Amino acid sequence: MNFKDTLIISFYRFMLSPLALTVLVFFVAPWNKKIRKSLSLKFRPKVRLSHHALWFHSASGEFEYCKPLIGYLNQYHPNSRIFCSYTSTSYAKRIQNFNGVDGFGPLPLDLPGSVHQFLKDLSPQVLLIAKTDLWPELIFQCWQKKIPVVPFAVVAKNPDRSHLFTFSFFKRWMYNKCEKILCISQEDAKNLKRLGVVVPVEVTGDPRIDQIINRVKSPENEIPDDLKTKHPTLILGSSWPEDEKIILQAVLNYAKYKNLNVIINPHEPSEKHFEQLQRFFQKQDLNLEKYSQTRSYKPQTLIYGDTIGILADLYSISDISFIGGSFKSQVHSVSEAIGHGNRVIVGPKNSNNREAQIFKNCFVNGSPVVSEVSNSKEFSAVLEKLLSHPDHLIEDRGAIQRVFQKHSGATEKTLQSLARWL
Repeated sequence: MNFKDTLIISFYRFMLSPLALTVLVFFVAPWNKKIRKSLSLKFRPKVRLSHHALWFHSASGEFEYCKPLIGYLNQYHPNSRIFCSYTSTSYAKRIQNFNGVDGFGPLPLDLPGSVHQFLKDLSPQVLLIAKTDLWPELIFQCWQKKIPVVPFAVVAKNPDRSHLFTFSFFKRWMYNKCEKILCISQEDAKNLKRLGVVVPVEVTGDPRIDQIINRVKSPENEIPDDLKTKHPTLILGSSWPEDEKIILQAVLNYAKYKNLNVIINPHEPSEKHFEQLQRFFQKQDLNLEKYSQTRSYKPQTLIYGDTIGILADLYSISDISFIGGSFKSQVHSVSEAIGHGNRVIVGPKNSNNREAQIFKNCFVNGSPVVSEVSNSKEFSAVLEKLLSHPDHLIEDRGAIQRVFQKHSGATEKTLQSLARWL
């Protein structure tokens, strides 16, 4: 280990890490139930595996990028032993219940002792990190112990536009401790080079697109046939209150007078949120029913998605989707809606999502697959245009899906790049 590595890891261990942990424990955890739950976990694998397991790590929902790879390995390399770790507990059950996962557990706190014991217990053959959840202590100890680390489905922003020098510095240092980096596009590869990454960088695409296509063909949840009506359906996917303040007022007239079916599927459904929206719609002479308690559409009634994990399959009955987070801080995934052939609308805060950028510039029958709006008036204008020819929504669905499918094939490319460890 050279002087530079010693200096960097010492600075992290004795300054940054203790400071971050202090803030987390004393200033964040007391008011955040999810953080408290994460800190209370035992940071050891729940299932002991034989040495040389394939180790997948995802922060939370990034596990969707792991699914197609695990599914392929389960089918074509059935003897592979797969361990999955996660940072947030919010996705833990879905990871634990996914077919092909042999062992699972939360990633330990990024401290020398915790990480050392975790690596000793697991002794993996390779660590595959979905997207960008890299931790300095983890990466450093893997490098020391010669455990290859390969981040995949990486999206890299232009470092010239970053104002956080310290973050970029650590990110460059961690990437250069990896065996190689597998990114989604040529633009990502160029940005990694601009950052100063010198390890091999390969463009293998986005395996989540393969997962979405597979789920379109084989949905996990059966949607009642009576929810599939002849009238257009709008879904608010992963919406937040900030989105709903802009969108719902614009939706009212369409829901009341223009035969538009509306499904509101919030990012964090709750009884309190449902009751708030129910009172709002009752004042407008509209009803709101929970998805779990309805089997068919009723006149003047909107549906509230109160069932976790149903959203990706609800897109199969919608024609237009507004994707939430885009009036809050950053948009949630647009890919599931596009994969089902939906026209998609997003608010102004969508630069974090690569697919949103790609499909804003992708036109089907003269209209972009993804339309960006800045306010309620612009949303109404886009919605009015789309609903002026409802028959086109049905006709365009197949064309949108075919465009989406052109981006498939990343699973095979990614696994080809990982062949030496399989």
